[in-house]
Amino acid sequence: MVNNKKNKIKQNFLISSTAIIVLLGAICTIWLKKKYCNSNISIVRLEQKLFKTTTKKEIKQLLKAQTTFSEHFLQYNQDNKNKEKIIDLLYNMVQDKNIQKLYKEVQKIYENIDDITKKLNQAFSNIKKYYPNYTIPQIITFITGMEYDLYVDEKIIVIGLDFFLGKEGKYRPNLPQYLLRQFTPEALVVYILKQVVQKNFLKQEASKYLIDEMVYYGKIYYFIKKIHPQEKESILMGYTQKQVERLNCSQKELWTYFIANQLFYTTNATIKKKYIDESPFTLPISQECPGKIGQWIGFKLVSQYAKQHKKNIANIMMHSHAQEILENAHYNPQ
Repeated sequence: MVNNKKNKIKQNFLISSTAIIVLLGAICTIWLKKKYCNSNISIVRLEQKLFKTTTKKEIKQLLKAQTTFSEHFLQYNQDNKNKEKIIDLLYNMVQDKNIQKLYKEVQKIYENIDDITKKLNQAFSNIKKYYPNYTIPQIITFITGMEYDLYVDEKIIVIGLDFFLGKEGKYRPNLPQYLLRQFTPEALVVYILKQVVQKNFLKQEASKYLIDEMVYYGKIYYFIKKIHPQEKESILMGYTQKQVERLNCSQKELWTYFIANQLFYTTNATIKKKYIDESPFTLPISQECPGKIGQWIGFKLVSQYAKQHKKNIANIMMHSHAQEILENAHYNPQ
């Protein structure tokens, strides 16, 4: 009888212990997700705050309240002897009739930025899964009169919204059409993430061969695709949808062209620029082939390598041997 009671007590204890362990495990999982997966960023609409000011004193108070922005972006700090000039510049900007029109245009197109905030939240949450010690910068929107598109450092991201008005905007940067595709509301998140990746997760290593540069850019696009997977390839690359469709149908021919012309190991800077730099087309191939085709093939190579060898983002970004990626990606488009 006593033994039965002891067994029953022991059994109840084991059940309770198991329940507690399960509960603790669930709590830990939730805690870890909150700590590492939910970035919960908010974007400060600083241009709205600035254009509500009417005096230099109010601007000075605004800059004092936004210390990170003031010190990092404006270089407005104790050592700067031009602090009053910065305030004068901002005051004149607010009073300028043309800038006021630009501001209204920005507010019209970016009246609601919930979708941008949601996408950035998800992307930074995914980054934290691979880099839990990464500190997400403060994100601020601003207008600069078409002077700056984006500023990124370890503390802050400043988005010049006036650069990203897109086709609906009355004002656009003075850039060729093939570049303007990257300055739209739809492409804004990718544009930000490119800078974040280059600043924080990718070392600029010495590039001797064309393949070095191809893999360098390929890593950037691979990283963004992994943390922001819902994005279309056309937006990711800054191409039209028709260009992407043609490229995907021509992978075998493009791959054969690079091999036949022994391009991977060229060290000629002029030749490398033709396949890497932004341009309306890659003329050595054809006017139908979009620019920076080497970057696009680099993206395909890195993606295939990661898939073949089951590498995660952190592994790929640490990988410093472009030639090894080329040789072992087993990229063989049909």
